Amino acid sequence: MHLTDLHEQPPLRQLHGLAHPHRLPPLDYDPSNSSLSVAFIAPPAQPAGWISWAVNPTGTGMVGAQALVAFKKSNGSMTVQTYNITSYASIAQSDIAYEVSGASAEYSGGVMRMFATLALPGGTTSVNQVWQVGPSVTKGVPDKHAFQAANLNAKGVLDLVSGGNGGAPAPAPEASAPAPVAGGPGPSGGTGSSPSGLRGLEMVAWDFLCFYFLQVLWFVSRYIL
Repeated sequence: MHLTDLHEQPPLRQLHGLAHPHRLPPLDYDPSNSSLSVAFIAPPAQPAGWISWAVNPTGTGMVGAQALVAFKKSNGSMTVQTYNITSYASIAQSDIAYEVSGASAEYSGGVMRMFATLALPGGTTSVNQVWQVGPSVTKGVPDKHAFQAANLNAKGVLDLVSGGNGGAPAPAPEASAPAPVAGGPGPSGGTGSSPSGLRGLEMVAWDFLCFYFLQVLWFVSRYIL
């Protein structure tokens, strides 16, 4: 199943000053052998930093993540290493729960690209994914990333069957309050002016004039004629 063009990953839109939203990695999932091929593309937090994409089989966050991390070595070449993240304190390069093949990375134009294929357990239909970028690497070990809200929310559930990213749709915008209409309730509950109101005033004035005219005729007929 080809899972290219998944939903955007909002947590990395503004992370570390990124000007444009980046997308979740293009993926290819082969259910016949449960192999998941990934190409994760993102700028590191700093030019000498790192990028990472991971599957977490035990939770939804960083701890427990089986991570692929790409960065530039001291000799300038790119490398992809695996890390079993067991705590927030420190990390060390290690094997992970999945067999990894075809791991490679490249760096150009300020953007890192990481490629790999993971062998998932048979019958896997969804995975918890975590992605991240960091600022630096010290003695071959990636340094801690920032702990802003964007970093902490860089995770989601990947549905391998439908290709969905598990994100809820954005709520619809609230309807604007209707503008007051003539004759309708005003902002404070009063009633605005309307043509029907004017017609009512005209009828009152007309009745008064008719009454006055009849009084004049009665006076003339009684005392003058």
